[in-house]
Amino acid sequence: AELARFDKEEEPVAVRMIHAAGLVELAPSIHFSPGFAVAGRQALANGAAILCDAHMVSEGVTRARLPADNPVICTLRDPAVPVLAKE
Repeated sequence: AELARFDKEEEPVAVRMIHAAGLVELAPSIHFSPGFAVAGRQALANGAAILCDAHMVSEGVTRARLPADNPVICTLRDPAVPVLAKE
């Protein structure tokens, strides 16, 4: 993948996205807001939760690599979700 346009903070995030998707051709479609990678890494270090929209994604998170025993949350099967959606 062509990674030259990413700075040193963005590159590992882009590589992880490419790896997770299994798509080397994803690189040109990845765009970061200024400061995103640093802010995201700091949020994780501070214990921020990881929100997932699919159980497969939540199960794929390597919890041992999380910096602060971050909770990984997927509410797909939460019985309260359909009620909240109707509201």
